[in-house]
Amino acid sequence: MTPTPNRCIVVADSGPIIGLSKIGLLDVMSSTFDEIHIPQAIFTEVTSRYTAPNINLIQAFIRTNVIIHPDRDDDIYHAVKCHGNGEGQAISLACALGCGALIDDLSARKAAMEYGVPLYGIFLVLMQAKKIGEVDVIAPSLNALVENGYFLSKALIAQMLKLAGETQD
Repeated sequence: MTPTPNRCIVVADSGPIIGLSKIGLLDVMSSTFDEIHIPQAIFTEVTSRYTAPNINLIQAFIRTNVIIHPDRDDDIYHAVKCHGNGEGQAISLACALGCGALIDDLSARKAAMEYGVPLYGIFLVLMQAKKIGEVDVIAPSLNALVENGYFLSKALIAQMLKLAGETQD
């Protein structure tokens, strides 16, 4: 599949998948990215250990929108697995595919940068949701993420709202 000009191919980590599912915006990932890939470790994280009522929605989203790859056992994975098995697998797969990664974990983002992996975060997906009319403003989505256990610092939220042209309440 040839990427369209404003969209890209990514390997997703579990955090954004779980976070977006909790606020009802998981489907926006498919309008944000041309292709979404995950390693088996991420699939296992979001479908086996994730017990929220919307696990069926996550499984359905993955079945219809995501390409699952076998876990990797390469030098990159072994160098970055200290950031978590899923994160290590996602970074290794992104390097192998030559694509970006949808990761919000700060230490994993730093590790991915060391390998030149283009990084995307949940903010990009929320901005796409706003662009296509799924949400009018992103502030309630950010608040919902935090209320559902997604760590976003107040400074990061303020920066996101400023970039989105919204004022913080």
